Amino acid sequence: MCSLARRLEAVALVALALLLPGAPAGAQVDTGTILGTVKDGSGAVVAGAKVTLTHEAQAFTLSRATRQDGTYIFTPIRIGTYRVEVESQGFKKAVRRGIELNLQQQAVVDVALETGQLEEAVDVMAEVPLLQTRSGEVGHTITAVTIENLPLNGRDYTALARLSAGTARPQQGARAALQFTANGTRPGQNNYMLDGIDNNTSNVDFLGGTAYVVKPPVDAIAEIKVLTSSFGAEYGRAGGAVLSATLKSGANDFHGSAWEFNRNDGLKAAEFFENARGLKKGKYDANQFGFTAGGALVKNKTFFFADYEGSLARQDQIWQVTVPTQRQRDSGFTDFSDLITGQSGIRGPDLLDRKVPLGTIFDPATTRQVFQGQVDPLTGRVATGNGYVRDPFPGNRIPANRLDPNAVKLMSLFPQANQAGLINNFATNRLNPHLRRPARPPLQRERSRLRALQLRPHDAAQARALRRAGRRRGLRPGRRDRQHARPRAQLHQDVLLVADQRGPLRLQPRVHQSPPAPR
Repeated sequence: MCSLARRLEAVALVALALLLPGAPAGAQVDTGTILGTVKDGSGAVVAGAKVTLTHEAQAFTLSRATRQDGTYIFTPIRIGTYRVEVESQGFKKAVRRGIELNLQQQAVVDVALETGQLEEAVDVMAEVPLLQTRSGEVGHTITAVTIENLPLNGRDYTALARLSAGTARPQQGARAALQFTANGTRPGQNNYMLDGIDNNTSNVDFLGGTAYVVKPPVDAIAEIKVLTSSFGAEYGRAGGAVLSATLKSGANDFHGSAWEFNRNDGLKAAEFFENARGLKKGKYDANQFGFTAGGALVKNKTFFFADYEGSLARQDQIWQVTVPTQRQRDSGFTDFSDLITGQSGIRGPDLLDRKVPLGTIFDPATTRQVFQGQVDPLTGRVATGNGYVRDPFPGNRIPANRLDPNAVKLMSLFPQANQAGLINNFATNRLNPHLRRPARPPLQRERSRLRALQLRPHDAAQARALRRAGRRRGLRPGRRDRQHARPRAQLHQDVLLVADQRGPLRLQPRVHQSPPAPR
């Protein structure tokens, strides 16, 4: 019973709201206002004059009668080009054409009537004064002509806000380089509105860094208003600026546009780091395309407007990682002496008061426990504490019989170093996986390589261990490839020296996925 009563109450409230007479809304931030005063030739106000407002593109009309003080007002109304007609008995008909109403503007159109017959008309092309005297707001209006004709990298309409005084580029290191700051604040402290609706995002965009939700094509925007100071209380929220955009609407005449913007590597120079690493120029191909269309479904009554924009980009990114050196490859991964000669520094002392160069590899098979004050039987040194110690491999070379053949084959899959040094010694250009959808999953190539390893029967335990490690990381040798939506994976040089008291020392590779290269 209680539930039924609540439903009836809700229905009654909705019905009451529909039956109430409409009242002017005071906070229509995606519209504007036309107002003024009607006077006669002597400067006296004219009360009761009929004022008709006509939208020149859509042909809809609104009518008002001037009040006792001769004033009239039309609010809220959509932006566009209007015509004002004033009629009163004993005066000629006054017509003001070409009244451009901008976003959130209060256009003052005062009309002076001349004495004469009503059939006569005085036609004037309107010129709205540039000075705004009805409001203390400080801002800048960007019209459709400016929006469409100015070059705009990335076609992000919010970048046009920098045309306004008091705005600047974001702080250094900002993720969204095309955003803007106002009044010394960050881009996220601006108030973004679209057709009078809150367009601010409540989630941090860590990739793009944008602070808005919807980004319409610039060809679909009719006008942008940027308010930087003294704006009204209906906006709220903003510590920086208010950027309010309104979309185009259809008209009686059909209008449309289509575009295709292409940027490729044909006229692109190689990057500095490509030249520094001896790499060829990376591929780059970006396309932005779309259309707008608007017209009338029912002339003078029902209109439509639609837009679409797509973006496709393929861009190589420099990818630099560490791979085995040529000395390590030529020795069958037994000679790691360049880990010592290729860097400087000392490590230690250990519990036997020994110091070794950085890059020294210790033999796990020599692991032993020592006690403070006692002599180590192998080295004859007195231990300075309690714990475990190991001895380094002589010359930083690992005996070949201590290496597992399967691990050596897996290590040989790494590409050869093309850069000098021990760290980041391999660089290449690769297609950014975030900017395209590959026809062949990148993991498939790594699986194919793993399948190429011929595991011997007596290495079954090692093979099972490798398969288990691969399955945990999405690499499944010996099974049919399937489509994966994971980021690109690479086999990294991550080798673990394992001590086994029951057998020889083995190089056990750990297979893992790396995060995609940064954009």
